[in-house]
Amino acid sequence: MVINETIALLEDRCNGKFDSLVVENAVIGIIYTGIKLSDGSSGVSYTPIAEMHESSCCMDRSVQKKGTKSFKGMSVNELLHMESTAPVLNAVKVAAMNALSSGFIEGCEYKKIYDKDALDLMLADSVQKICMVGAFKPFLKRLKQISGIELSVLERRREKLAHDEQKYYAAPDKAARFLSNADMVIITGSSIANGTIDNLLDHVRPDALSAVVGPSASFIPDALFSQKIKIMSGVLISDSRRMLETVAEGGGTYHLFAAGARKINILRQ
Repeated sequence: MVINETIALLEDRCNGKFDSLVVENAVIGIIYTGIKLSDGSSGVSYTPIAEMHESSCCMDRSVQKKGTKSFKGMSVNELLHMESTAPVLNAVKVAAMNALSSGFIEGCEYKKIYDKDALDLMLADSVQKICMVGAFKPFLKRLKQISGIELSVLERRREKLAHDEQKYYAAPDKAARFLSNADMVIITGSSIANGTIDNLLDHVRPDALSAVVGPSASFIPDALFSQKIKIMSGVLISDSRRMLETVAEGGGTYHLFAAGARKINILRQ
């Protein structure tokens, strides 16, 4: 699993740091979840609101054990190794993974391109069939203007596609067929937080141009790169205070960038 493998990699690289780090602040907004750790690092993740409402309890007993009422003050070690099916826990874990990864991403040997859309690094004349997981509006707006391609959008909520976009709709239960036929795949980072990423990656062709995009996809990319992904396109948070305020006020991706987030693409070499 991408999340568990990434946690193991981070634990190894942090060399015991997990035990001394704690959650200084955590905000669970209606669009994103934000976290700040005691070393000053911060990260965000998509908040799986639909899954939280469908769950019998957003914070199950395994999250609330020992009288814990919030994530604030919890050690990173306890947070990342806590076992629970609560959707909210997955979001906070991913945000913590992104916070922990920020220093390694900027300081290590990854090939990085800043301030560009992943789409600018992927589109090629050879691309004919594109499958996008999630109605990622900025990309959808551009892709539907390109002639000569076959575009499908796997989306749980069909109503998220505008009237002129309905022809691209593909039901989630058809994911295997559409992903395996695509020579270009774009997966929204929200699939990491909602727990569907591993199943989706099973159906991506090894030769496909593939990317995971969005603020949730901002951790060290090794686990994704080992699972066929060519580009991870996330964000780096420079101002944790502004980020947490934005998340608390229900801000979306645009608002995160206005609050100082910077786009970063990491390319598999």
